[in-house]
Amino acid sequence: MLSCKEVSKLISLSQDRPLSPWERVSVRLHLFVCKLCRRYRNQLIFLTRAVRHLRNPPHGLAYKLPDTARTRMERALAEAASRRSTENLNG
Repeated sequence: MLSCKEVSKLISLSQDRPLSPWERVSVRLHLFVCKLCRRYRNQLIFLTRAVRHLRNPPHGLAYKLPDTARTRMERALAEAASRRSTENLNG
């Protein structure tokens, strides 16, 4: 049977690629007996869904940044880019 470390790696990999039949069976067997790995898998699924929800809000809802915050962030980014340019010129 796979170790918890191996299973957690496979669970994470399953977010990026399909697992082979052997990997899937091995993970399922381990999850059947390991409460902590089941918890890790459920947490990863929850986080994936939450991020997907934020990226694509339902029913056309949009998350709008207040204009003052947007202006402050744009100014900070411009200043940081300017500093980097100056540092690169000065070597």
